[in-house]
This record gives sequence, structure tokens and C-alpha cells, in this order.
Amino acid sequence: GAFDNAQTNKMQKYGTNCLLDLKLQWSEKTWNAYLQANNLTSKHYHDISNVEQPGLWIMGGVKFNLPL
Repeated sequence: GAFDNAQTNKMQKYGTNCLLDLKLQWSEKTWNAYLQANNLTSKHYHDISNVEQPGLWIMGGVKFNLPL
């Protein structure tokens, strides 16, 4: 795809990007936990419509299974 570059007034093709992500997950009988990191190299790039994407992004969570 391409977008209209407002600075040059020309159509510009989107570049190719390669990202490195990691997800660690631990599961037990009554709970699960995870830690996820996206864009480990903190690469600066723009997505469709020239929207700048975040650098390193880290998320985590825990899920409990309660017997009812």
C-alpha cells in the first residue's frame, strides 16, 4: 500500500517491518499467568494511515479458576 505524504505532497509506499515479540505463560490447576512483550527491539515504524506505533510494549496478567 501507499499513503499521501503531506510533507512532500507525493505518494509514498509503506516500508516493510519485522518485529520481535515474546510471550511467557505458566499454567497451574487453579491459575494461569502470562507476561508478553511486543517489539522487543523498540523499532520505530508507522502503520496504515501513517499512524506511529509504540516502541517496547509489555503486558501481563493472571487468571484464577474458582470452583463453583
